[in-house]
Amino acid sequence: MKKTYCFLAFICCISGHFFGQQLFDFENARWDITMMNWNKNEFKVSSQKVFQTTSKIGKIDTTGYCYYKLNTSMAFNLNGIEQNQFLIRQDTVSGRVFVRSFMDETEEFLLYDFNLNVGDTFHTVLTSQLKGELIVTRIVNSGTSEKPVRSIEARLTEGGMLFKFTEGIGCLNGFLVNLTSDGTNVPILKCFYLNTELVYSIGDDCPPTPKLNSR
Repeated sequence: MKKTYCFLAFICCISGHFFGQQLFDFENARWDITMMNWNKNEFKVSSQKVFQTTSKIGKIDTTGYCYYKLNTSMAFNLNGIEQNQFLIRQDTVSGRVFVRSFMDETEEFLLYDFNLNVGDTFHTVLTSQLKGELIVTRIVNSGTSEKPVRSIEARLTEGGMLFKFTEGIGCLNGFLVNLTSDGTNVPILKCFYLNTELVYSIGDDCPPTPKLNSR
């Protein structure tokens, strides 16, 4: 029996994860995103600020899975339908995060996979609009021994664009965003909060405490 436990622990270690590791804290998270739009005809850059927030729902069906509601002021195209509300859950055993439509709860879609290794293809609903394959080029482990954090860097086979996905934050373009390789309408994660505490920011336009939104 001891040999079996040791073998399982070894497998978890080499894959970069331990069973039950918390990937995200969705209790009260908020992503502030800036949509940068380049108009090549007018040589003009415009921006639009959007947000995404989460709140706990709990177990909602016979699966026993615990879901959270995600509200976004920027519609996301899921399975051909643009929506603003979603159900999300994480599987800490597989290192994956899933999303479901708030309108149709019968099908889940893979949103994040943090159990990938160098050479693997990052393929989720986030990458459906990218040209070419998104190949993992680097794995970065940070944080503490009690709360390790894994980041995945992946590069497009066409154009060479680099994307980064980090446990606890999501993508550096936002959490639920259509990643693009055309460079004309690019989402950029500016601020990320947990329970109104600023965890991640780019620039100096992120207040310590964000304004609460009633949506």
